[in-house]
Amino acid sequence: MSRRPSLKGTLISASLAISLLLPLFAFLTRTAPTFAAIPHPPSRLVRTPGKAEMPAWKVGYQWEYDWKRSGSSGTYTKEIIREDTLGGVPTFVAKTLRTEEFYTKDTLGLLATVSKGKPVSTQRPPFQFFVWPLEVGRQWTTAPEGDSLEDESSSELMIVMRVAEFEEVSVPAGTFEAFRVEMHEAYSGALVMEYWYSPKVKWMVKAKQHWPNTVYEQELRSFKVD
Repeated sequence: MSRRPSLKGTLISASLAISLLLPLFAFLTRTAPTFAAIPHPPSRLVRTPGKAEMPAWKVGYQWEYDWKRSGSSGTYTKEIIREDTLGGVPTFVAKTLRTEEFYTKDTLGLLATVSKGKPVSTQRPPFQFFVWPLEVGRQWTTAPEGDSLEDESSSELMIVMRVAEFEEVSVPAGTFEAFRVEMHEAYSGALVMEYWYSPKVKWMVKAKQHWPNTVYEQELRSFKVD
């Protein structure tokens, strides 16, 4: 059964990862959209941007985030707890909130979300938050077909991402050089999300979801990587 999904979940915590992306449903298209403009303060470039290769994740890596939205706030932790195989695909497993997320080892694409040992959602192909190496101006389209096994629904998305800037961004964990990635709904071109990837942190340091009437923000509080 196919339906138009609702906007739920979080970005950096991809535990509800594609349920968070399901509202980006769009018709298949080969035409790149005209991107919507969202005001940003001037970038604080600290050097000429280069390229960011895919990070080498390890068991034990950990990221803690603050989140806030419409008067509510909280924190959560994302931790790489083991290496595993899912459907014959080698993966890293990240525990966050009440779920486990399976990321492919070859691209760090999100393959599936599991809760209490049971699959909650799967993505075919894996959802690509990033295409490596990252560099300003790079653009890619991802169109995974997602299955929500909780309500027996499925949705196919067409999403366009581009690396918009390389800038210095300050969060509770510190100040980092980061690539800002914009996520657009392919059919309308609307900016739905943006997130900042830091090579030093080896994941996102900040993210924003642009909801119809509010903005859901997440910022890195602390991290543990090599």
